[in-house]
Amino acid sequence: MNMDKTADIIGVFGGTNDYGHGFAPIGTADDDTEWTFYGAINCLFRYLIENYPEAYIFAFSQQLQKAEEQLRRRTRHYLAVPVEGGLRRLDTSRIYYIESEGHRVRFYTEEGDFAAPGALKALEEKLADRPFARCNSGYLVNLAQVQAVQQNTVQVGPYELQVSRPKRKSFLAALTDYIGGDGL
Repeated sequence: MNMDKTADIIGVFGGTNDYGHGFAPIGTADDDTEWTFYGAINCLFRYLIENYPEAYIFAFSQQLQKAEEQLRRRTRHYLAVPVEGGLRRLDTSRIYYIESEGHRVRFYTEEGDFAAPGALKALEEKLADRPFARCNSGYLVNLAQVQAVQQNTVQVGPYELQVSRPKRKSFLAALTDYIGGDGL
């Protein structure tokens, strides 16, 4: 296996090479030989865990629940944002990220940026069932808009944001979970 030893995220596409093969017996969950399906999975994950102890490892699979989750994500979700003189209806999928500015928040969207009164914590609670996560204490990032993560930065649409050390683990876990759910 020829992979970068500093990988932060590792994806395993389970069952894609085995589909239609049919020659390997299924085996049992505690098999440790590569000649059964379970054994091969155990060998692979043991290797990955030993050689990439800091990486987030997730598996893609062809399960019905994944399709259900994908359909749920396609459903539009709107946020009513108070703006001067009224409300603005904002499609959350078009938000790149939201930044805390004291007692205000700034929305960075595909249509441009604007400020509104409010707290980032309140928006984080409103968006709890959507693919948003904090990359540091001042930014709430739309995981669907993440294009790359390198070292301590995340590329969100046209913006490059700092990933803080305290938020790094939870942010990468949320991103890994989102990607594993066929989000990107």
